[in-house]
Amino acid sequence: MKYIFTILLTILIILSFEKIKLSWELNKLYFNNQNLKIEYEILKEENLKLLTQFHLENLPSGIEKQAKENLGMIKKEAKEINETLNAISQRDSIISVKHISKVSKKNVKKKKSKSFNDE
Repeated sequence: MKYIFTILLTILIILSFEKIKLSWELNKLYFNNQNLKIEYEILKEENLKLLTQFHLENLPSGIEKQAKENLGMIKKEAKEINETLNAISQRDSIISVKHISKVSKKNVKKKKSKSFNDE
């Protein structure tokens, strides 16, 4: 009877240690699970921010904004465009007047030289 009692007591002690060990492992796994859930939520928020940033940067308006900031491009007002066009047309008209006067002077010289040759 004493043997049986000792064997049962030994089995009970071993099972108690196993229960304590399993409880400790279960507590550790539960704590790790909580940490993983928190980390997952943080990563989800960061992923959402990055996706939003990616889509904003790849919009045509975002690309245009970057070009303006990095290259110093600015939109001209309609008034400035009209003034530029007027300046260009005035320059072209001056150039064409100069060209016409040069051509007419050449023609006059040719006519004079022909008239001298005819006489």
